[in-house]
Amino acid sequence: MTEWESTLSGFRDQQRSRILDAVKRLLDEHPDEELTITAVADEAGVTRPTVYKYFPDLHHIVAETAARWLSETESEVARRLALEPNPGHRLRTLLSTTMDRLRETRIGGAATGAVSPEAAHIVLVEIEKIRLHVERILADGLADGSLRSDLDPEADSRILMVMLNGLRSQVADGNLDTHAVNRVVELITSSVEGRLPA
Repeated sequence: MTEWESTLSGFRDQQRSRILDAVKRLLDEHPDEELTITAVADEAGVTRPTVYKYFPDLHHIVAETAARWLSETESEVARRLALEPNPGHRLRTLLSTTMDRLRETRIGGAATGAVSPEAAHIVLVEIEKIRLHVERILADGLADGSLRSDLDPEADSRILMVMLNGLRSQVADGNLDTHAVNRVVELITSSVEGRLPA
């Protein structure tokens, strides 16, 4: 790659990042306002044609913003899981970290259900990475006997992801306070550990 190609690639990456950052800010600061390409362009300090140069439509912008947020969440989860050897504690850490990240931004609660299949795929790839963490935790807990023996790591990890998705908008919208979120995490982990919640 020539110096010019490297500079141009860096500029393009910077422009895409500015647009995605603008969407995040708009969703966080003005969650009840309709998101438009014009608002995104204005917030990013670019023109509408520039936005369209990098993204085919608003759905892709929202999906890529959500995917970037999910990727950052997965990285934070992975970092925290590396510090925790006990599968039950790792599951609690994963759930707590994900819920904490949902409280920090409206991205997790963004309405992405009506996006195109291509845009939805961008998000689903990142969600699958988090689900695989859950599956590994459940498999490790089965292997060392610290979690219930009737768990099916693949099926139960999918069930847990459905539960997290059900809570997503409630947490992101602030409808569940810290105590309620902690209670949900405790109920889920105690169930997987085969004990009564405290």
